[in-house]
Amino acid sequence: MMLISKSKRVRRTGPDFVPQSDPFRPVHIRPAVEPDPGRARLRARSALVSEVVVLLHGFGARPLMMRGIERKLRQNRFDVINWGYASTRQSIAFHSGRLRDALVGCRLVVDYGRVHLVGYSMGAIIARHAVASHADFPPGRIVLLAAPNQGTHVARTAARVIGRFCPTLNDLSDARFSTANVIHTPRDREIGVIAAKNDWVVPLSHTHLADQRDHIVVPGDHLRLPLLRETSRQVVKFLQNGSFSRAS
Repeated sequence: MMLISKSKRVRRTGPDFVPQSDPFRPVHIRPAVEPDPGRARLRARSALVSEVVVLLHGFGARPLMMRGIERKLRQNRFDVINWGYASTRQSIAFHSGRLRDALVGCRLVVDYGRVHLVGYSMGAIIARHAVASHADFPPGRIVLLAAPNQGTHVARTAARVIGRFCPTLNDLSDARFSTANVIHTPRDREIGVIAAKNDWVVPLSHTHLADQRDHIVVPGDHLRLPLLRETSRQVVKFLQNGSFSRAS
């Protein structure tokens, strides 16, 4: 057995290495996994796979928060991008533009016929802003989880104290002219909203959108919503059919 001294640091290099100080990770596509009793194997993207799903976590979280939804999507033959971003820095508009540039940079607009978005909390507002602000954003459905579509009082209260240092709080506020309240999502987008029944961060009434295709309430609270199996199941249903399942 080879012993490595703790005093020595192993320096990683190469095209796949991302320094920990970089808050923006590059887009990484996780191919769908084809179930195989003998051995799990990655199914290469072919003409049968023309859709990819981009997952957007919430404020102060990481892509790990969306891992359960990612796994369920891949089991249902979707390619997935679990996108990470520095949620406590910059503005909704900044992250929206960064997302669009990342998708164009890795040729998703060319390689996939449809690009779906699944956003949780703050990620939901970034998803709405991305399709509203970029006319060339590729077609696809949108699922919003615990979305402060009309803002939230929690962000407004916090913004009074640290809004100067964290501009996203002002964007997510329930103030009349906050970013969350003034985004005009294109009507040709099929949008489904999943709300948490016991959400103390975003009031149930503030999750609705005028042009939403479907809306469903799932038992749970704001923090647990993306972790629930029922949430993952409903995300898949909407992306497949454009509506949620009411069957128990």
